[in-house]
Amino acid sequence: MAQEVVVPVGKGRIIIHPSLRDVAASGNYIIIEAKTEKGPCNDADCQPIYRSEARIGQVPDDSHRIFLGEGYMIAIDQAVYNAIDRNRDEVTIRKNLKGKISIHGLTL
Repeated sequence: MAQEVVVPVGKGRIIIHPSLRDVAASGNYIIIEAKTEKGPCNDADCQPIYRSEARIGQVPDDSHRIFLGEGYMIAIDQAVYNAIDRNRDEVTIRKNLKGKISIHGLTL
């Protein structure tokens, strides 16, 4: 069985599960971004809800940081980089049975 790939990011790290090995072969990026949603309340004081989103794609714009590791190319936005670095997160990225990419261990 293939091994997981560990990519250091700031004071934390990203672990790429072997289920994503087809991404390395295709030359695409694993793009991780922080998204915000409006909170559940109706007033202006409601806190936004932060969530992470991962996708496979081509070269992202200049606002992303690029990390390389054993054939994988990872692009993360500044908010995700700051969260991994600040919290020393160990983020795991894998593909589930339906083919969707899931992220575990990221604290936004």
